Amino acid sequence: MSGLTSNLALGSVAGLEGGLFFVVPWLRMLALAERRSLQLVLLDGGYAALATALMGALLVAF
Repeated sequence: MSGLTSNLALGSVAGLEGGLFFVVPWLRMLALAERRSLQLVLLDGGYAALATALMGALLVAF
């Protein structure tokens, strides 16, 4: 096994980074185009970041 597949913390951090650096900016661009509030972007982005962190942890667990 590689080092990444044996550590749930690294998998969740990798997923969190994907959420923070890919999903959240994409949501922000959509919100700017639709003139939505920053609070809504932070709420949606927070859920997306947590979900991708969970996905990363699950991917290395199985």
